[in-house]
Amino acid sequence: MDISKTRKEKTVIAFFALTLVVIVAMAVINPKPNDDHAHEDEAGSASMEEKIAEAKEKLKDNPDNVHALIYYGDLLMDNNQLKESISTFDKVLKIEPENTHAMNDLGTLYQRTGFYDKSFEIFKAIEKIEPENLSAIYNLGLLNRYYKKDNKEALKYFEMLPLRNLNPELSKGITKEIETIKAEMK
Repeated sequence: MDISKTRKEKTVIAFFALTLVVIVAMAVINPKPNDDHAHEDEAGSASMEEKIAEAKEKLKDNPDNVHALIYYGDLLMDNNQLKESISTFDKVLKIEPENTHAMNDLGTLYQRTGFYDKSFEIFKAIEKIEPENLSAIYNLGLLNRYYKKDNKEALKYFEMLPLRNLNPELSKGITKEIETIKAEMK
């Protein structure tokens, strides 16, 4: 039985591996907003389901609290409840249309669910609002490389990233992407 992978399969695997790295990088790049949920981190022993239930309960008192919605959406995303997380971040963006934290998470969720056009649109919108947003730059590089198949545009974005300021693992992956793209373009 031949278990070798085709080039297309390898590309898809690489895309999703890099997406996972992006999620980790976003956690480093975009720390949790300052809000009234800091005490919940101290109660780290609570299960994810308990944290979600508590966050949902707090939203009953103030359903338009952006910080509470983002916290709730992040919990849902971490718990792989993608549809509800998408709805939550959509609600945040109805309240604050230029909230880049919610936009980044929504763009990532659309990538994870295979809606690459929506993801691309969101990261382009972030780029207009916040041109130095590392998560948007990185995701635009990924989407251009693996979804749009535009290596020239992907290279432009990857080269914008300040590799010395990123997580070493992420920096190494981006450097490899840049080298691979340049080799393919020759």
